[in-house]
Amino acid sequence: MAYPLEGHPIVDPRTGRVTPPWLAFFNLLATSAGGGGVALTGLSGPVTTPLGGGVQPTTITPTGVTPGTYGDAANVPQVTVNAAGQVTAAANVAISAGAPTSAEYLVGALSGALSAERLVTNTATAAWDLSTPGQAAVNVPDDAITNAKLRESAAVSVIGRSANSTGNPADIAASADQQILGRRGAVVGFTAIEAFGYWSPLTNGDPVTPELIFAAGDAIAVWTATP
Repeated sequence: MAYPLEGHPIVDPRTGRVTPPWLAFFNLLATSAGGGGVALTGLSGPVTTPLGGGVQPTTITPTGVTPGTYGDAANVPQVTVNAAGQVTAAANVAISAGAPTSAEYLVGALSGALSAERLVTNTATAAWDLSTPGQAAVNVPDDAITNAKLRESAAVSVIGRSANSTGNPADIAASADQQILGRRGAVVGFTAIEAFGYWSPLTNGDPVTPELIFAAGDAIAVWTATP
C-alpha cells in the first residue's frame, strides 16, 4: 500500500490533529517495530543506506578497481563486469605491433598506409604477377633476355651441352686455330680438322663450292675457300 505524503502537512491547522496520510504512515512504523507489520530496513548489497534519523548517506561498495583512465595509443582497456553491471577488474593490454615503420614493402598499388611503399613496375625484362594472395612473383617475358643479360662466355666459344645427357649448358671453346666443332665419341667439341678423316681443301682459282668432310660415314662440317 502506498502512502502519498507529499503536499500533506503533518498536523491539520484547523483541528490540531495529525493528518490521515501521516497518521497511517506513523501506524505503519509502529506496527513494524512490534513485528506485526512491514519492517523497514536499510539498503544492502552493492548500495547501502543505514536507518536512522535525519538524512542518511547512500554508498556503493568499492569493487577494488583502481580509479583512472584505461586505454591509450599503445594499450586497449580490458574489463570484467559482474551481474550487477559493476566493473570488478580493469587492466591495460598492449596493442600488438603492426607493420614495422622501418621496413619497406612491395605493393601493387600505392595507399600511403605503410612507411615505405615500393610500387612493383613491369619492365622489358620483368613482369610482375600479383594474382595469388600473399605472393608477388616476377616472370621473364619471352625474348626479353639480351646477349648482355645472358652471361659472359669464354673466348672463342659457343654455349651448349658437350655431354650426351640432359643438363646445364656450358662454354665449348676452341683451343687453337684450324679446329671445327663436331661430335666424336658422343661428345661435342672443337677438334683439329685432320682428326675427322680425309678432306680436300680448295685452292685459289678453284670454284667456291663446299666440300663435305666425312668421318665414319657422318657429315661433320663444311669446308669452304675464298679465291
